[in-house]
Amino acid sequence: MKIRIALSTLSLFCSSPITDVSARQLYQTFTSPNNKSNFCKTRCIDAGSNYCPMADYQNGYCCAAAESCPRANSCTDDDPLAPRWFKYILCPNENECGNNQEKIVQPRADGTKTEITVVSDGHVFDVNDMCGYIVKAPDDMGKWDSLRMVVS
Repeated sequence: MKIRIALSTLSLFCSSPITDVSARQLYQTFTSPNNKSNFCKTRCIDAGSNYCPMADYQNGYCCAAAESCPRANSCTDDDPLAPRWFKYILCPNENECGNNQEKIVQPRADGTKTEITVVSDGHVFDVNDMCGYIVKAPDDMGKWDSLRMVVS
């Protein structure tokens, strides 16, 4: 199984007022907790809508491009030049993605190995299911330190 990992540094600048879009919360439209990334990808991003994850990246809002989505993080329409595959990194992880479904992975600077294992609990990944991680540099990483990543 291949896992695509994207490294990202994202900045937020938003002065738009948040409107009431509680009916648009993606987690309210999911009937199965095992296809959150699938719906985010196919029913929101691929459909041309804007996806804004909640602070924990477990759920989020899917809004029409002209609407102002509630924001806790970056949204998929923040960078109109970003390729579509880069926007998928904001979608929730499936239960089987490991790391307790956490999107943020922050290794320690002391060289301790950080591993993420995709778990098999009997669920088979559906077409368009994804696992994605945002890798942050350790807080105490210095100017000439490096981060080595191996995906297997």
